[in-house]
Amino acid sequence: MKKINIFLAIDEKELSDEREEIGNFIRDLNDKFEVFDIYFKLITDENSQEIKEEDIKNSELFFIMFYKQAKEKLVKEFNIAYDLFKENQNPKIATYIRKTDDNDESMINFLKHLDEELGHYYNQYENIDTIKLNIILQLKALNLETGNIEIEEGKILINKQEIMTLENIPMIFNNKQLISLKEEYNKLEKEYWEYREKIKKNPEDDDSFNKFEKIKIKKTDIQNSIYELEKNIIELESNFVKVSLKDNLSRRQIYAQKCLEKGDLEEAKKALEFDEIKKDGDRLLALQEERKKELQVIVNELLQRTNVLQLDINNPNRFDEIEKTFQEAMKIDEMGDLNRTSLVKYADYLVRQKQYDKALKIAKRRLEYLDTQTTFEKYNRQNNSLEFIVNLIETYEKLGLIYMQKKDRKNAFHYINKFMKTCESFSKPGGNLSKYFRWYLANSYNYFAALLEEQKDLKNAKKYLNEATMLMSEEFQDNKSGNSILYLELFSRNLANICIKLKEYEQAEEFFTLVVKLEQGIFKYNEEKFTEILGNSYFGLATAYRKNKKYKDAENSYIKALQFENMVKNKNLNNKNEMLIYYGLGVTYAKLGNIEKTNECTNMLLKLKREQKKRQKIKKYNNK
Repeated sequence: MKKINIFLAIDEKELSDEREEIGNFIRDLNDKFEVFDIYFKLITDENSQEIKEEDIKNSELFFIMFYKQAKEKLVKEFNIAYDLFKENQNPKIATYIRKTDDNDESMINFLKHLDEELGHYYNQYENIDTIKLNIILQLKALNLETGNIEIEEGKILINKQEIMTLENIPMIFNNKQLISLKEEYNKLEKEYWEYREKIKKNPEDDDSFNKFEKIKIKKTDIQNSIYELEKNIIELESNFVKVSLKDNLSRRQIYAQKCLEKGDLEEAKKALEFDEIKKDGDRLLALQEERKKELQVIVNELLQRTNVLQLDINNPNRFDEIEKTFQEAMKIDEMGDLNRTSLVKYADYLVRQKQYDKALKIAKRRLEYLDTQTTFEKYNRQNNSLEFIVNLIETYEKLGLIYMQKKDRKNAFHYINKFMKTCESFSKPGGNLSKYFRWYLANSYNYFAALLEEQKDLKNAKKYLNEATMLMSEEFQDNKSGNSILYLELFSRNLANICIKLKEYEQAEEFFTLVVKLEQGIFKYNEEKFTEILGNSYFGLATAYRKNKKYKDAENSYIKALQFENMVKNKNLNNKNEMLIYYGLGVTYAKLGNIEKTNECTNMLLKLKREQKKRQKIKKYNNK
């Protein structure tokens, strides 16, 4: 059974009737809520001069009731509860002041303190039913599984059981619209019975019958209007109570609420005047926007610090410093309600450190922040979706790549597919965002193809790589950027290798020719990185030529591959490609009928194998 502790701090001497009434009401609630397996324990400070601080601390709700005087013990209990709430958001505080015209100075000063210094809402009640209703609504605000609160014929029901009537609630009995509707209803009720008697006496009186039917329909309509208005009033009160428990009300809200309790709807609307609220909102938004910009600068500085620290390879404490710096950046990112770029950068860093599980947690935090459905709809409605969409697809991409690193194919497929489908939805030909998302879409196809290739689904892998290559070719034609050349080379190389595996050698030859051409251009500017890559591409092209029986072209490409292989530094640490090249070259010479060259390749291949075995023995010995 779930137990809810309710602490009641009350002026025992002056409000003893209220204390007894609330105690009886809580006991009645326990009977009604037993079916929900919920028990409310009322804790009081009755007949005790000691302050039960531990009981206050362990309570979910704290009710405090004053009359005329702000007695020292009650004020101390309020301060304890208020400090606890500010620290832990618990207990939720409801403050009640019995209405009177002769509050003493201590009460006047205390109310001034609540209004001006704490901004804490208090309810000035005339009837105990006000407190009963608030108790019900406060329990509702705790999100207890108690079924629906319903309004029926001026009564509040929970689980179809009557809890209390609404007749003594100020917002109900002071509401002018409700008063007018009830007066009209009573008038119609009287007419209803008059015409009913007439029809009873004279069933042939069609005029009376028609008027009776109209009255009956109108009476039902007004009854429904009364019900809807009462329901709306209670819902409004419920929302107000929920916010008040968070101690997050403005003076404007409090004044408007007091106006509604008096039945002064017009004054309540004036208190919540649109232009005034909008003016304050715009002012705060401008301040918030400026504050966000300043906080983003701080986050960017911290992220730059992590980059600098990663260069400090002689510092053994750099990893601790990097971790501390990322944590601070993420804290500011979250508390400042920024776009959480720190989470992405941190996930990237963790991937480089091969801390994949931790990287996943961080990337998933970014995805949770984005709130993929409601947030997306909000951004889309505001016609400000670009930043959100980019954040979303990059997060899907990040998660997919981490799972690929972890060899978790199921989750890798899930997130790369989401990455791809989201890109596709914004890359429709002719769309405003089509060209912008072309880059992302091409990458998603490349990743998806890699996953398909792992599953030996080579035909579909080729299909997606074809799409990636075409998109990046369009990107290159439009922008001529260095990055587009690099990605076009990468996708084309992946496609050429797939063609080799599929034994589609003519297409492999076509794609490897393109790849070599692209790489020769890049090689001039990035020799160190592309020496080995270009060697591999010449080897692939030579293989395609050989399979297509173009042995002379194959010979030239194998020799080119060998030249680049010899340029690779520390080639003795990995001669796998060199052995493959000599094997392919030997087969090619055999097909050309050049026995001497074939033997040279065979001898070189045997020599490389002996060297490989020797290194393996040394490595095995060193490992011992």
